Amino acid sequence: MLYIILALIAILLIYVVFKRLISSKTSFIEIDERDKLIVDVIRRPGEAPAQKIMEETGMPKTPLYRRLKKLEKAGIIESVLRSGKTYYKVKK
Repeated sequence: MLYIILALIAILLIYVVFKRLISSKTSFIEIDERDKLIVDVIRRPGEAPAQKIMEETGMPKTPLYRRLKKLEKAGIIESVLRSGKTYYKVKK
């Protein structure tokens, strides 16, 4: 009886691991026009701090940071810390 329970637990663990692997590889992030605008603002000078992106897009601080985080997670941009200030640049 113990072997059956252990086998069922092992099967369940394998199922959960494979389910997560498959879902992480098939997930995608939707990019809209505002995201494209952010990328364009960053691309023009090569890199830009959030303040400059806010000024040029007119986007409020919190929504902008959410979008920057999403774009970083998607691998489209990256953040660089320089002299205590974060700059964003488009990944190559």
